[in-house]
Amino acid sequence: MAKEGRVLKILDEYRIVVSLGRGEVNTGDKLIVYALGDEISDEMGVSLGKLEIVKAQVEIEHVQEKFSTAVSQLVAETIRETVPEHPYYDYLSRIGYPFFGRGTERFRTEKRREPLPVEVPPPGIDRKIRVGDLVRLV
Repeated sequence: MAKEGRVLKILDEYRIVVSLGRGEVNTGDKLIVYALGDEISDEMGVSLGKLEIVKAQVEIEHVQEKFSTAVSQLVAETIRETVPEHPYYDYLSRIGYPFFGRGTERFRTEKRREPLPVEVPPPGIDRKIRVGDLVRLV
């Protein structure tokens, strides 16, 4: 059985406090924040359980005795940019000089934290994270 807990506090758009502490989770463990939706039944009407509506996936950042801090996941984003070949391109473009040379294309990857949906939920299913939401290890 996966460890389960609740959101205790929302620190900011990237961090939450969860009710899982030392001995239950470790730094780097992944959790989902979720709510329980409708009861799901098979074609015979037998209950299969409640639908889990995943609101976010977070990673344990710091573990304390009875609770932990979790942070939103890092997202890698590939950025395409053109690097000018002219050595004075930056200066010339700042003073308004028309630049007709070609540049060299390059790609770089930036990692950033994805903000948690703690303020304005998207339309449809309510995915806004609230104190009291369920969390569990994945």
